[in-house]
Amino acid sequence: DLEFSSPKSWAKNATFAVVPNNSFQATAIASEHSFSACLLVMDDNHRLPEWLAYHYYALPLRHVVIASDPASRNPLEIPIKWFQLMNITIWEDKDFLPRDVDLLRKPSDTPDERRSKNIRRHTYLLHQCSIHLKRLNRTWTAYHDIDEYLTISEDFF
Repeated sequence: DLEFSSPKSWAKNATFAVVPNNSFQATAIASEHSFSACLLVMDDNHRLPEWLAYHYYALPLRHVVIASDPASRNPLEIPIKWFQLMNITIWEDKDFLPRDVDLLRKPSDTPDERRSKNIRRHTYLLHQCSIHLKRLNRTWTAYHDIDEYLTISEDFF
C-alpha cells in the first residue's frame, strides 16, 4: 500500500488523494509533491479510466490536460469521480493550435500527410500544455501516450 504523509504546512496547496488501504481516507498531497500529465487521445479513449486510476496512485497524478483528436471515432468519456479527485482540463484543437494552422485530416491525405499532421498536433499540444502547467506552478509533468504506463521500482520505496 502507498502511504503519503501530510504535514500541516502542505495544507495551503493541497489536493486530496484517496489512499489505497481499504479505508479510503483522504490524505493531503501538496501540489509540489504531485505530478501532472499532458495527453492526446484518439481511438483509445476506453483506456483512460484505467490510465487515470493507475497514475493517480503510482505517481501521484493530480493534474491532467487531455485533448481528444477530432478524428477520433469515440467520444471522450471520463468517469465523474476523477473530476472530484484531480484537476482535469479538456482541450479542443482551438485551445492549443495556432489560428492559422489546420491539422484536420482529409480523406485525400496520404499516409505521410496523416502522420505529419498527427505529429504536429501532438507537438503543439505538448508545447501549449507545458506553458499552461508552468503558469499554474506545476513542476513534475509526464508526457507519454495513454497506452504507456510509468512503473515505479520497488527499490524506490
